[in-house]
Amino acid sequence: MRRSALAWLAVGLLVGGAAGAALCAVLLGAHADAVGAAPAPTATPDAARVRELEAELAALRDRDRDTRAASRVRAAPTAPSEPSGAERPDQPAPAPPTLTDVVVVSSVDGSFRTWKSLVVGPQVASAAEWLQRLRDAVAAGNAGAVAGLVQTAPGVDAGLDDLLRGILRTPSEPAAVRLSALQALTQRGADGLELLADEVLRDGAASSEMRAAAIGAAEVAARNGAALPASVGALLYDGSVAAAEREAALRAALAADPVGYDGVVAAWLDGTDVVARRAALSALAGSRDARLLPRMTSTVMRDDLREHAQPLVDAVAETKDNRWSAVQATGAPDTPYAGDVATAWASRNAEMGRVTLELRYARAVVPAQVRIHETLNPGAVVRLLGRADDGAWRELWQGAAAAPVEKERWFAPPLAAGLAAVSEVRIELDTDAVTGWNEIDAVELIGTDGTRQWAESASASSAYSPSRSPTGRGPTGR
Repeated sequence: MRRSALAWLAVGLLVGGAAGAALCAVLLGAHADAVGAAPAPTATPDAARVRELEAELAALRDRDRDTRAASRVRAAPTAPSEPSGAERPDQPAPAPPTLTDVVVVSSVDGSFRTWKSLVVGPQVASAAEWLQRLRDAVAAGNAGAVAGLVQTAPGVDAGLDDLLRGILRTPSEPAAVRLSALQALTQRGADGLELLADEVLRDGAASSEMRAAAIGAAEVAARNGAALPASVGALLYDGSVAAAEREAALRAALAADPVGYDGVVAAWLDGTDVVARRAALSALAGSRDARLLPRMTSTVMRDDLREHAQPLVDAVAETKDNRWSAVQATGAPDTPYAGDVATAWASRNAEMGRVTLELRYARAVVPAQVRIHETLNPGAVVRLLGRADDGAWRELWQGAAAAPVEKERWFAPPLAAGLAAVSEVRIELDTDAVTGWNEIDAVELIGTDGTRQWAESASASSAYSPSRSPTGRGPTGR
């Protein structure tokens, strides 16, 4: 009771003034009621006042969280300052900021809410101070504080990098401190991360946690343009290495040279090692690199990998464009199963009358067939038009909407005779005719000369998400 009461009193002082006094009364009184003790000798504020005090404390917490600046924290009034020229070298330094768990009354019905780790001090900006706090947190076994300090490392002054490199290269330093030093350098994107990673991986005494952190550092360095350390590349071909470590190495390799290491991905996917196949799928899904899109698309459509392909399906959609945008209908099919899948185009709403999807192709051909891969609630297509060289749209086919039995289908209606060459196709859908979203994955244009093309760009009168591409073109993967 006594410790909690003191903590609440501190919060009241932080709020300051009359509001602080009232908040202290609310907190102390509510706590006394909760533990069965006699309530504090003060009047209970009305509901409006409690909400007002809650709002003020919440604002204090949010401001401090966002800025971590002492000037934003309201404190009790201080004594008048000395004249501007006076110096007080004999004055002790103020107490360092602390982290506190604060319990407050969340409503007038007496329920409680806990806000953890309310920062009541300034941001740590000094490298020496940050490092001392890290050592203290490690010594205390406070993993949460260690992780928090690592996350704040980018805000510390430039001198921290040299201190952390020195720790990392000192074997006598505690293992947890060295690990945190490498993680902090990675957070900061420090120069020479790939060299530090190489040093760690060549150290036979490095722990598995340290090796994992080193591979992660190499990946960050690669994303910043550094070459892949040879020690990381060697892990790809070492069957004795743990699966998690090989997968991490492949992620780093793909970040450094996605085209160059595409062969490794292919070998793992085609091999008999199930663990390696899953690692390749996971590394591909994590890359989000448009240069790997051809590999991602071909992989996601493989029947033998479908069971584990869901993360890769999401990655294909997000690498290609915004989910369910018109651009998702460009290129070869990449929606491996029927359903509401983000690799297909969808209109903004499920039933919204007539909508159109327009697709543009590299070369104008006299159309022999237009094949539409409908992957959710098919049957809403009612009209096809083609755009000739003169810019005019001409009807290729028209019919009635009708929901088929299939959950997905390839729809290729018979086209009119005597058509001119076209390089654009417009698909009209009656979204009211078939319940639910009507999604299209890909549209193939087949010419009378036997050529086959997938759309290079697309636009729509309505899309669930706008395209990131101003031209409607998807990534080429080249």
